[in-house]
Amino acid sequence: NGGTDVVLQMPRGNLEGISPRALVLTAIAEALQELRYAEAWSLANINRVDLNLLVDYQWPAFLQHAPAFVAAISRPADLCDLMLVLRPDSVVASGGIYASIPELLGQGGKQAVAAPPAHAPVQGADKVNAVCQALREAV
Repeated sequence: NGGTDVVLQMPRGNLEGISPRALVLTAIAEALQELRYAEAWSLANINRVDLNLLVDYQWPAFLQHAPAFVAAISRPADLCDLMLVLRPDSVVASGGIYASIPELLGQGGKQAVAAPPAHAPVQGADKVNAVCQALREAV
């Protein structure tokens, strides 16, 4: 699970295995930075992380890496799952559910989620359309 599992011993002696959200998000961000899309997908899918993170984390670079992403995701149903959950807003922008990722990663994370160029479609239907088009062309 990407080294995100933690085993805790409870007061009565039983063991509990968990995947803390901070470790999972850090592992996903590191996998995305290194273009290990299969690992990032697996971590996000298993740990029920919003799949928009895979697109938004290094937006708009995702569009250029769409062929590598499609090659790494072996099941067509997984690509459909991603396209079904795409939202126009960014999950890593200020106020987004994963806006804390730069803090989790320290200085390296701040560079990874820097504001995209002004000409890049960031929000609205443009983002969803751009991602769907890039994935379609990569298939």
